[in-house]
Amino acid sequence: MKKLLLLGGSGKLGTAINQVFSPQWTIKSLTSQDFDAANPESLLPQLSDFHPDLIVNCVAYLGIDPSEADPQAAFRLNALLPRYLAELAEKYSCPLVHFSSDAVFSGAKKTILSEQDCPDPVNLYGITKLAGDHLVAAVTPRHYILRISLLFGASSKQNQFVEKMLERVRKGQAELQIAADIVASPSYAPDIARQLFNIIEEKRPWGLYHVANDGQASLFDLMKELCRLCAPQVRVQAASHHDFAAVGRKNDFTPLCSVKLNALRPWQEALVDYVATLDMSPQTGGKD
Repeated sequence: MKKLLLLGGSGKLGTAINQVFSPQWTIKSLTSQDFDAANPESLLPQLSDFHPDLIVNCVAYLGIDPSEADPQAAFRLNALLPRYLAELAEKYSCPLVHFSSDAVFSGAKKTILSEQDCPDPVNLYGITKLAGDHLVAAVTPRHYILRISLLFGASSKQNQFVEKMLERVRKGQAELQIAADIVASPSYAPDIARQLFNIIEEKRPWGLYHVANDGQASLFDLMKELCRLCAPQVRVQAASHHDFAAVGRKNDFTPLCSVKLNALRPWQEALVDYVATLDMSPQTGGKD
């Protein structure tokens, strides 16, 4: 079987990629417990007897405000780590898949963005992600850079938007105030993973691809539909992102489309499948 080195295997994307690829690939899935992403050479002991046919990088320093707070960490994980992985891919003569972000765009264009649109990041997170894109492309020609948007899917972590909101619902919050002026392409991690599998199997040309479920939605639209499906008792109220404290400037209109790939199913259909995986049992306080 072909061998896949997967970095960030415990996150939403990593979990989905494990599930989609495992029937046909031998996967070495690494998490932050297995190597120090800020010190990429710590990967080398993991590769002593594993010569990958494909490297997939799902590691990122996520978030606009966290990146503003620690720009060095953001640059190490979002730019320098991808560069090192591109060097590894050259060493092992295998392709590298690197996941990028719609945050490389400002949103000023107010249209759906394809691979042909020119990036114009407005915050440090977007700048570091774009730097990673350029470094990967400069180091290895055998690359797939997949830009993705607002992601939802099975996750053991609660550190991203959808998971944070669902955690509030589980804890009994009756009303959510959600920004209606941040618009993106809600996308389901298993759908992204299946599209990646197709790209690899079909031996698509190297380069940049936008991968997102069809359609666009504001954060408010997404959470209103999600609560309708799994927590109809919760009131979802529209707000502005300016109502919430923030450090970095937001990229506020960044839905994605592709001129290279067929569109994935609408995000609303994918959301129904996602809800079927959720445990929305209320959380109750326990005793020490």
